[in-house]
Amino acid sequence: MPTNFNITITRVKRAIDKLSPNKAPGPDEIPNHILKRCLSTLQHHILALAQQSMSTSHFPQPFKGTITLVLRKPNKPNYTKPNAYRPIALESTVGKVLESIMANHVSYLCETFNLLPKHHFSGRPGRTTEDAMIVGKHLPSLEGWKSLLSITHGCCRSFQ
Repeated sequence: MPTNFNITITRVKRAIDKLSPNKAPGPDEIPNHILKRCLSTLQHHILALAQQSMSTSHFPQPFKGTITLVLRKPNKPNYTKPNAYRPIALESTVGKVLESIMANHVSYLCETFNLLPKHHFSGRPGRTTEDAMIVGKHLPSLEGWKSLLSITHGCCRSFQ
């Protein structure tokens, strides 16, 4: 399977555009809105970093670190229980950009070369939990229902 992957300024800009401007920064202490605002100055440096990371198959250690905050969920009756809290991992801003570029490419390869089963819905462009439930209704086998229940369980857990 050909995987010629050329990281371009367009891919870098797209990854930075997807960053939410008001999210808290991670260990690199670079706020997303600063990266967005300074894109014209930084884009060639980020491009060189992304290309080098790709060509050497190396993700720099400083971009792997996170800061984890544990926040109380509002209106919980008992804060002595672990599920009354939500951990939030703050990642390196530049690391998120590099990960986004790679994730988009992996997604492209999966869709282009049909690398995922046709009934796999999670994390795929243009597929929703509602689509999975509609397909699940038409899967009489136990395996089909196991797949649907797994998708539904994952979706419900993300909203707790």
